[in-house]
Amino acid sequence: MHPLVWIVTIVATVVVAWFVLLLMVSRQPGGNMQSPPRPNVALGDEVKDRITGYKGIVIGLHTWLNGCLRVTVQAQELKDGKPVEAVAFDVEQLTVVQTKMVDIMQPSGGPMPAASRGQSAERC
Repeated sequence: MHPLVWIVTIVATVVVAWFVLLLMVSRQPGGNMQSPPRPNVALGDEVKDRITGYKGIVIGLHTWLNGCLRVTVQAQELKDGKPVEAVAFDVEQLTVVQTKMVDIMQPSGGPMPAASRGQSAERC
């Protein structure tokens, strides 16, 4: 076989492999896809889940190692005289109904230190 045919075959193989690799990378999750903007959710905001319609106040924000932001929402209603259990949602799933529905409480001072005999325990 002529050396020019070998060179053309090698170059064609490299070009095809490069395009296949480029296609594979662009189809991976997050490849060329743009994530929707994250809603600006803060503690004390009233939010509503777009899927279930669950509505309540944000009582917790949790960031996981993989970058996932979960929001814990507590409903303001009672069921059989007891509070409905708080539920966590992905932040992208929520819409803000009203900001600052509840003011954030000031820290209470944290845990009590262990008291020695004859001494009273004081808050930190």
